[in-house]
Amino acid sequence: MDSSYHWTSVGIGWFIKPRVFVNGHPVPGARWGRTHIPVGAGSYHVEVAVSSGSSSVVGIQVPVGPGAGTTVYYSASALGFAKGAIGAEPQRSPRAIPAIVLTIAALAYAVWSIGGLALNIAF
Repeated sequence: MDSSYHWTSVGIGWFIKPRVFVNGHPVPGARWGRTHIPVGAGSYHVEVAVSSGSSSVVGIQVPVGPGAGTTVYYSASALGFAKGAIGAEPQRSPRAIPAIVLTIAALAYAVWSIGGLALNIAF
């Protein structure tokens, strides 16, 4: 399992770990980045979530051949606790553009507020 988060969601990476389930069983020690999950040959249902609610859970059916390994990629949503993306290929963070727009707006407001405060103090 290779899990990641968008740069606008750095708080998720610091405070929340992904919750990974294989066939409904929690995977202990799941973390951002690579998490090795030893399984035998077979088909497994892998689910990942970043919040306690069921709205952020995404899943995929993963076939594993004898003696083979399979990498599952998960990317958390860039906005809040919405569903992320999961697949056999590296995933992009869903909702990245709105998250970037909101981040830029928040930074612009902060700069504007500090600038206005500086002008009030100067005069």
